[in-house]
Amino acid sequence: GLTGITLNDNQLVFGEGCPTFIDVLNRPGAPCPLPNWATTGTNPFVNANAGSNIFTLADNNLITGVNMLAPAGGNAIVGNNITDFTLTKLNRDITPPATTGAGGGILLTNASGTGIINDFGFNIPTAVGPSGIVISNANQPDLNVSITNGRYLNGGENGILLSASNSQITAAIDNVHNSGSSTR
Repeated sequence: GLTGITLNDNQLVFGEGCPTFIDVLNRPGAPCPLPNWATTGTNPFVNANAGSNIFTLADNNLITGVNMLAPAGGNAIVGNNITDFTLTKLNRDITPPATTGAGGGILLTNASGTGIINDFGFNIPTAVGPSGIVISNANQPDLNVSITNGRYLNGGENGILLSASNSQITAAIDNVHNSGSSTR
């Protein structure tokens, strides 16, 4: 929706256009493909009105296979006081110089548990203002986050910013290509 989508705990968001498998109760360890699911083609594009965020996370969410055009004054994905998240296959059909919108990428405040950000791209048109990925924790339980396979992370004030006050963020960052941010 144009005012954004607020997820509930344990909710999953799948975009068609890439292979997607889910774990099912009667087949432990053998994920099943989604029936009647397009495994190739373009992932869906989603956006929101100016000042809105496209997705707001809750606990234990997964978002995969979407292209997000973040509006000015908003972000693609936000979360506050969340536990465990997986964000993968984001903006796979947007290739610079096309932008991912005037807004920011991922903005998480007080996230804990385990986080995965994998196979993503954010191309913000200016080197100031919003950032690509920001995780800021204060007085929270530990967060272990993996940020991998960033095809591009261009523009924005920060490519990746991790900030902890009386908290611990353990981050594994690998194969992320950042350029054009005012700080890196």
